[in-house]
Amino acid sequence: KRRIFNHCRYIQKKLFENLLVIDDEETIMSKRYKDYCNIESLEIPLTTTEFEDNVLSSFSKIRFLKCNPSLFKQLKCADSIEVVFIPEGITKIKKDDFSLLKNLRFLDVPKTVNEIEQDSFINCTFLDTIKCLKLHLSFLPKLKIKSLILYNDNEDLSFQLDEHDLDGYTNLERLKVPTNISKVH
Repeated sequence: KRRIFNHCRYIQKKLFENLLVIDDEETIMSKRYKDYCNIESLEIPLTTTEFEDNVLSSFSKIRFLKCNPSLFKQLKCADSIEVVFIPEGITKIKKDDFSLLKNLRFLDVPKTVNEIEQDSFINCTFLDTIKCLKLHLSFLPKLKIKSLILYNDNEDLSFQLDEHDLDGYTNLERLKVPTNISKVH
């Protein structure tokens, strides 16, 4: 029995050793984080707004990222990022935010985003899966998307998918809609 628990601890350590989550309390990301240069997953809260000594440029292997999109340009590994979760609280995605994320494959857009500038994802060559609200559909690169995960911003209300909501999504292979969908036209 003891070996089983030791093995579980080993697996847990392996799973999380490549993950760095900055605490919400930290407003400054200090140079001590440079020691984590080989991590693959990074989460920076919106409360962290200051960065010492180009600390973000020390990360070279990030593949999974959750942070303010305005920080993407400070990462020297931007072209290796495959998965992005935009944190709740971001209201606008700017065209230049994603310009270096050439290998981005998956994007999660929160309900707080109410504006996405035109051609924001034009350089994201491999972006083919997006999780978003129905209201984001008109801002997305329709021809690139193969998998679309829609969620409802208000679980109390039923979800409707109208006739023209998916116009232009000609390469769509997979569509996941909320369980409380009431109508598909």
